[in-house]
Amino acid sequence: MWLDPIKLHPNTLSQGRSGFTLLEVIVALTIVGIAIGASLGILGNCFNFFQKVEGKSNKLTIARQVADEAYLGLLGKGSKREGEEKVWEGILAGTPWKVVARPLKGESYENYTVFVGGVKLSGIRLEELKNDEDKIK
Repeated sequence: MWLDPIKLHPNTLSQGRSGFTLLEVIVALTIVGIAIGASLGILGNCFNFFQKVEGKSNKLTIARQVADEAYLGLLGKGSKREGEEKVWEGILAGTPWKVVARPLKGESYENYTVFVGGVKLSGIRLEELKNDEDKIK
């Protein structure tokens, strides 16, 4: 005598499914977990990139500021001579900096090199324009 499962539970097949199986829930949670993990990884990389860009931007700002101050003579008496070069050193916003001004022979300007927190900004030529024709009107 065989027992027929449909006769034992007649409503099982006729009602259909009303929920998710445990396997479906586990698969869905795994997919969501992978998506969240990937999103957090991308977000972390973006944050690290932003910090690097911000750090370099701050160093560039300091480099431009101290180069301008050196040219305008605002760095004061803190310069020391190393041969024909003038050198200024200091710390601005917790970042060490150094400016080296080299006079160029036969020219009316100096060539400035700025070192800021391990970054070198070189080839800055600042000169006063003597002819009105060269000036921007």
